[in-house]
Amino acid sequence: MGQQNSVGEKIKEYFKAQGISQRNAAEMLGTTQQVVGSLLNGRRFGRRTAEKWHEVFGFNPAWLITGAGDMFEIDSKNECTAKTAVTIGADAVASEVLKLITNGELYPASVVKAKDELIAEKDKEIQRLNRELGALRNELEQKRQKSLHTSHMVNQDAEVLAELSK
Repeated sequence: MGQQNSVGEKIKEYFKAQGISQRNAAEMLGTTQQVVGSLLNGRRFGRRTAEKWHEVFGFNPAWLITGAGDMFEIDSKNECTAKTAVTIGADAVASEVLKLITNGELYPASVVKAKDELIAEKDKEIQRLNRELGALRNELEQKRQKSLHTSHMVNQDAEVLAELSK
C-alpha cells in the first residue's frame, strides 16, 4: 500500500502544480470526485482506470498500477504527455469559465456595460417604432373616418339623384 500512497501523493502534487482540483479531474475523467479522492488517497488503480487516467492526463499506466517507473510515458508522438495534461487542464478551466459566463454568473464589467448600452439603444428603437405605429394607426383611423363620411355622402347623393329621376 506504500507505493500506492506514493503514487497518489505525486499525483496530488502534480494536480496542485497544474491547478487541477479533484473536481476538475473527476469531470475530465467522467467520474465522481469521491472516486478520484479515493485513488489519490491510496486505493489501487485497476487496468481500465489506469488506461483512462493515461488517456486524460498522460500518466504512465504501469506507474499508476505499480508505482514503479516514470510518472509520464514518453512516446514517439508526444515527447512528454504532461504537456497534453496541461492543455486538457486549461481546456477544463476554460470550459468552467464559459459555463459561468453562459449561466450569467461571471461577466466582466465592460461586458455588462456594453450589454446595458445595447439594451438602452433597443429600448429607444422600440419607443420610436411604437410612436410611429401610433401615428400610422391615427392616420389609418382618419382615412377610415373620411372614407365613411365620403361613402355616406355618395349614398346621400345617390338618393337625391334617384328622387330627382322619378
